[in-house]
Amino acid sequence: MQTLYLVITGFGAGILGSVLGLGGGIITVPALILVFGSSITEAVGISLLGVTANSTTSAIDFLRSGRADLGLGLKLETTTVCGALTGGLLAGFISPDVIHILFSVVLIYAALNMARPKSKNPENEMPVYPQHLSVGMWLSFLAGNVSSLLGVGGGVIKVPVMNMLMKVPLKIATATSSYMVGVTTASGAIIYMMRGDIDFHKAAPLIIGIFAGSKLGASISYKINALAIRLLFVAVMLYTAYKLIARAL
Repeated sequence: MQTLYLVITGFGAGILGSVLGLGGGIITVPALILVFGSSITEAVGISLLGVTANSTTSAIDFLRSGRADLGLGLKLETTTVCGALTGGLLAGFISPDVIHILFSVVLIYAALNMARPKSKNPENEMPVYPQHLSVGMWLSFLAGNVSSLLGVGGGVIKVPVMNMLMKVPLKIATATSSYMVGVTTASGAIIYMMRGDIDFHKAAPLIIGIFAGSKLGASISYKINALAIRLLFVAVMLYTAYKLIARAL
């Protein structure tokens, strides 16, 4: 039964990760810890593999449709990958309780960002020239560190940075983030695999579910009214943050 539950968890993470540009790690890491009994390091390592699968699958649709900005993504990934390698190395020296707290902070930040009203202006569909590229690249380095430390794709930082700081329309920002995170998480996953932190018996069914969910999520992301999903996701993230903080204290 655990295998089936892992597939279902991956499927849900794949859909929401693709629709919201977050990679899905915000779901898989807490689920692996709170439901499947994984340690924080094991959960992060498995999640990095899962997020890589999510991004690889959804990136094909986003790039074919032209919704992702390939050039911007490649520029930001140069610093993001450096951050991912740094974060993966640091994770071996940081207390699990500290990582629990850090992950909770990221969850709360992501929840607040998702709860804010989204612009309904049609310009959200149209490409614009990104502003403040150098600042965006430095913040992408931070996103890479967060990705490898916490097992998320870094989209919780990349999407707001591209949308609010660099003035990239939201739908383009989420699509660009979705294809970027695969490169980021693959870099971090290598470090976790070398340390033996990944349980492939849990990772395999999770990734199968993520492949299916991310394919569906990418295909419906431009059609779906994500308001209800976003609000539900906000509630789940805040509750999960509370549970992780309670576990760490």
